[in-house]
Parts: sequence; structure tokens; C-alpha cells
Amino acid sequence: DSRDILAARLQENLRIRNVQRNRRYQLSISVGLYYYDPACPCSIDELLDRADRSMYEQKQKKQMRS
Repeated sequence: DSRDILAARLQENLRIRNVQRNRRYQLSISVGLYYYDPACPCSIDELLDRADRSMYEQKQKKQMRS
């Protein structure tokens, strides 16, 4: 899925940035991605809600791995 690829690339770039910098903290992100499908139209509010749910699912997966 291209959403997973995009999220993984963002996470990898952030990981590289964290390693390169001499910081006492680590940056992290949570990404919620959802594509608009013209064959199945929805409102912008519905699209944002779906992306938001996707972000929270990702957060839960991160917490389970920690």
C-alpha cells in the first residue's frame, strides 16, 4: 500500500535525523493518511476523520511495539 510506504519513508527520514543530531531527546511523528476515491465520494470532514482514525491506529501499533 502506498500509504504504508509513505509513512515508512517519513519515519525512516526522522530516524536518520535523530541519529545525526546530538540531542537529549528523540523526535517522533504519527501519520494518518487516507486517499480520496472519486468512485466513492465523501465529504472533507469524513476524509479527515478517516485520516485521523488511521493516525490513532498507528499510535496504538507504536505503543504495542514499545
